[in-house]
Amino acid sequence: MTRCVYCLQTLVPKEERDSPLNPSLEHFIPWSLGGSNGFATMDACTECNSKLGDSVDAATINQPLLAMIRQQFGIMGYSGNVPDVVMPMRSMDTNEPGRMTIPPAGDIEYHHNPVVIRQPHELGEELFVAGSEEDVRKILQGIADKEAKRGRRFVDLSSGQTIDLDDSIANAERGTTDIYRAQMKVSLPPIYRTMTKAAYGLAHHMFGWRWTGSDDAVSLRDAARGLTSDEDVAAMIQGIKMEFRDKLPLCAGQQDHHVVAFLPGTSPSVFVSMFGEALFTALIPLTVSGHALELGISENNRAMVAIDPRSRTATWIDFPTYVMHLQRQV
Repeated sequence: MTRCVYCLQTLVPKEERDSPLNPSLEHFIPWSLGGSNGFATMDACTECNSKLGDSVDAATINQPLLAMIRQQFGIMGYSGNVPDVVMPMRSMDTNEPGRMTIPPAGDIEYHHNPVVIRQPHELGEELFVAGSEEDVRKILQGIADKEAKRGRRFVDLSSGQTIDLDDSIANAERGTTDIYRAQMKVSLPPIYRTMTKAAYGLAHHMFGWRWTGSDDAVSLRDAARGLTSDEDVAAMIQGIKMEFRDKLPLCAGQQDHHVVAFLPGTSPSVFVSMFGEALFTALIPLTVSGHALELGISENNRAMVAIDPRSRTATWIDFPTYVMHLQRQV
């Protein structure tokens, strides 16, 4: 029986019964980041696939930097949409906080967080509300409805007359600002986990269950599943010069493709590079026995995959071709 590549439990065929252990399609590079069915597996249970999507994958995909890259490449998620880029911002004129939304098409939108100040007054309470007209109207109407149940109303402090909300909002002081400071925060641990999952996927494709089900796979699998600390995951990421990409097959003219490649040697590792970005490029150590390595190469004959994030086309390179190419580069 087939097992799940993550929890290692035996999968239950869908036709047999509905179960959290039903097999599901798992992309080792998330679909929303330009992943491909050519670098995926059906050896993943529905439960693990869902958990990884909601935790590990989402923590990477939902970062503003990734949303910006997805806009650049036109990468749609399962919803069929390219995401907005949403960042916290602050007005340079008034110092008011808010958020900036950059849609895939159209004008940038600025939304200020509403401000409500209530302070005691001899007539009851003085109220100050600032924000967009929509927010101010919603807040004031909510307060008015609540206070009306107590027999209280809005009045003009100078005249004591009841205030009409529509007139008050229409005549309210308005201010504009056109200078903003936006913040783009990047959280590296989720990105590192996404990269370890890609490395884990390559090893599974190369060496099969002889490796995936062994103790050699534990550290990489746990990192990909989010079971290890952020510090332990960060320790697995080793830097490498971006120029190394150009030495790999298919990469010289494809600077923005995802690349996952095996690097043999006394200390084997996996080279992972997404979108050709230095931030998403690293070496990840791989533990594999000589026996699993030899049989994996013989049985599966894979050493590298390159994925076009726009078309989602995955191109695999066989081991002899890959080694010969590297030897020519050296």
